[in-house]
Amino acid sequence: MKIVGTQTETLRARAYIRVSHVGKARQDSLVSDTLQLEEGKRYAAYLGFAFDEDASRKHADLDVSAFRKPWRERSGLQEHYRAAKRGELDVLIFYKISRLARNVREALDMIRAFEKLGVSFHFVVERIDSTSGHGRFVRNVLLAAAEMQSEDTSDFLKAACERRAREGKLQGGATPAWIKRQEDGSFALIPEQVEAFRRMVALRIAGLGYVRIAQTLNTEGHRTVTGCYWTHGMTYKYLQPSWVETMLGDGFFGRETDEPIKIPAAFPPMLEANEAAHLLSVQRLYSHDYDRKPVGGLDWMISKRRKQGRYSAGSIHLLSSIAFCPYCGARLVASQRDDAAHRSSPFLYGCPHARTRLDVHQQGLNSVAAPSIEDAVLRVLRGALEMPPEPRLRVPKPQRKEDHEIGMQDKIDRLVSLHLDGKVEECDFRRLYADLVEERERQRQLQKPSFVAAEQGRAIELASRDELSREELRQLVLLMVERVESPIVFEGVTIRPGSKNLRRLARVVLKFPRADGHRVFFAPLYQDRFGGVREYWPEN
Repeated sequence: MKIVGTQTETLRARAYIRVSHVGKARQDSLVSDTLQLEEGKRYAAYLGFAFDEDASRKHADLDVSAFRKPWRERSGLQEHYRAAKRGELDVLIFYKISRLARNVREALDMIRAFEKLGVSFHFVVERIDSTSGHGRFVRNVLLAAAEMQSEDTSDFLKAACERRAREGKLQGGATPAWIKRQEDGSFALIPEQVEAFRRMVALRIAGLGYVRIAQTLNTEGHRTVTGCYWTHGMTYKYLQPSWVETMLGDGFFGRETDEPIKIPAAFPPMLEANEAAHLLSVQRLYSHDYDRKPVGGLDWMISKRRKQGRYSAGSIHLLSSIAFCPYCGARLVASQRDDAAHRSSPFLYGCPHARTRLDVHQQGLNSVAAPSIEDAVLRVLRGALEMPPEPRLRVPKPQRKEDHEIGMQDKIDRLVSLHLDGKVEECDFRRLYADLVEERERQRQLQKPSFVAAEQGRAIELASRDELSREELRQLVLLMVERVESPIVFEGVTIRPGSKNLRRLARVVLKFPRADGHRVFFAPLYQDRFGGVREYWPEN
């Protein structure tokens, strides 16, 4: 009873019902949801509370583990909390203190949140009323005991599961996405999922990256076991070694740990042993630390030096995304440093791997001043625009499919087979495989019409203007330049006749050739104060 002035008001109460496993709880009458509701109702009647049975039953948390789910994520408890905020609740009754939480800190956080709203907690079995100091003390002691009991139970279950796994016995729980558990307890393959996963493996062996694999699966109509679209994260996950072994039929306990336990022949296999060996060999080709650190496979290793990304034409850096290191193939990164007097130096284009890959970089040839390399590129563009080619639509000569895709794939498969047989060394295999994949992609691109006319027309239209803004100049560079490599030095190309100091050069590759057929040029890098003739010449 609550006294308001000279009148008494009946306290409004609800019972909070939580069951971790409904099926087990209903077999065990000690923790069933029905028992919790009846005991809460009897307790409220004994103390004279106005008990809301409908709300207690409606907002029960069934199949909710207090060990795994914080109280702010339990839908039923949150409904009681919102009711307390609206002033519709004065007392919340728990059958046992273990129904509250399995963590002392979380339980105290929950209690404080409700007590700020004027709601007191009552526990039926322990006979605790949290409105008194003695009740709060006993409550905290029993919460600590409940947490210790939960941890002991968890440790016991983990040890039992680990022992069963070491004995080669499969644990219960979720099955792989291509496996379904039948009524008799046996496992069977899901044909649609097997087709999708085998297609994923085939695409990876063919050299596609995780993003391309996901796009291809979605385009071809494959969906996940839950009916969702594939993502690159899913393809990366299922192409890891432990999942490849699961495709062979092996199960794992503690798959995400450092030392997972392998359970042989746990599931029906969906992949042949030679296919799995082929896949793992290709996967290890992409990264020396495969299966320990996600690096993005083929896209991480060779895309930086062979593929241009989507970069904004409004970038303040004129050559952003198209300037590359000639030694390791990485994109050059524009940066600017301040000296001790806080004076900003000019922008530099530097290689991000210069300090980590000293074996391939020459000392002093890992960065280049932005004004020098941009001047070299614009010098080549001016020469190209003085004699532009005739704009036209370049349509490749038709070729039979077996002349490029099938033929190149046969070469790739044969190379991998020779590597697996030990007839090709690892270093040679990496180099040859990357070259074959690049050649196959190049031949695929040749089969598509390339609309050079539109790019040329847009570039010539920009170049004909009296004045270009920085953004328009950036657009002109992106329209005409495919790739820039710098700094490069050649023996005999010096800063002046008779000098031993070599002149730094930039190698500029245009997207379409000039009227004389040249599209690759070398341009020396000059400082701003250079007063001589600034040259460039085509690659021989």
